[in-house]
Amino acid sequence: MGINGEDRAERKLCRWTAYALQNHLVLVDQGDSETSTIMALCGLLGIPSDAPTQDSSLPKCAWCAYAELDGAIEAEG
Repeated sequence: MGINGEDRAERKLCRWTAYALQNHLVLVDQGDSETSTIMALCGLLGIPSDAPTQDSSLPKCAWCAYAELDGAIEAEG
């Protein structure tokens, strides 16, 4: 289930972040306010201040990893 070139141009930019013992993809353009809530692609909710960058010692969330592998999103870094 790949995407074509036209759809690829509309991909959202995401970053990996460590939450709940896994790395999840979070949209880059979500608010970073201390009071806002951010949502990972898989639906996990969190607070931005609790979201460090990717932790290489943790596994990737399977749902988020598939979105990256499928080309549905573009991951930073």
